[in-house]
Amino acid sequence: MKRLMLKIGLGVVLAVLGTASTAWCDSFSLSLVSSGGGIFDYGITVPANTGVTFDINQTITLTGLSGVTSASVSGFLGFASGFAVSSFTSTSVTLVDTAFPFGVTNPNPVAVTLGDFLVDSTAPLGTVNWSGQTSVGTFSGTVGGPVATPEPETLSLLLAGMAALGSLCWSSRRKRLPTGSHRYLS
Repeated sequence: MKRLMLKIGLGVVLAVLGTASTAWCDSFSLSLVSSGGGIFDYGITVPANTGVTFDINQTITLTGLSGVTSASVSGFLGFASGFAVSSFTSTSVTLVDTAFPFGVTNPNPVAVTLGDFLVDSTAPLGTVNWSGQTSVGTFSGTVGGPVATPEPETLSLLLAGMAALGSLCWSSRRKRLPTGSHRYLS
């Protein structure tokens, strides 16, 4: 009797798994589509065979930026999704879904990127942080974006200069020693 129940239970599990469709996995990432001329163009990337849903007032935020002078949403993200720039400073930009719950299903076997979220800055390309809320939680990561060129620390420059000076003194002193001498220091 136990064997029969085990076989029936195993059969039910296999039948359910065999007829299950692709599961909905609510996730996304933010991608840099292009950059040049002081304009950084971002898009929402939806993984293959999944989808994502943004509810009203959910946000996507870029932080760690530098020199941001403006930000805008156009194209698909502005028209079809209802996303708008909620706020921006010289170091961050926040988008918010203002119009209606917005979902994207990607039945394709490859990821799909939907843009245009534009950030204007004259800073060079580097790595910035992003985070975004969806109907199932918050996702985050890093993406290319405008960042300030780091200035070397004073102590690092001083240390490098001392190392170069020491190396130069040591090599000139070594050249002055007589041939065949095993002394490197006098």
